[in-house]
Amino acid sequence: WNAMFHGYLQFGKVEEALKLFKQMPRKNVISWTTMICGLDQNEMSGEALVLFKDMLSCCIKSTSIIVGCAQHGRGKWAFVIRLN
Repeated sequence: WNAMFHGYLQFGKVEEALKLFKQMPRKNVISWTTMICGLDQNEMSGEALVLFKDMLSCCIKSTSIIVGCAQHGRGKWAFVIRLN
């Protein structure tokens, strides 16, 4: 699952990636991080933030996503998350 929607995101096929992401029966921190960072890379930061809030209400701790954002070179997201 993760590799498939990551590939879609790399080629700018955001709608396909989102559709696949929504079909996933179980999402882990890698799934959420990949999708959030992929949206941001495709200049959809607002949608990424909405998805981030969905993730927090679901079950993933914010510390996990901060590490993921930092590893993907998305320091601004880690900063925003820490402020909230």
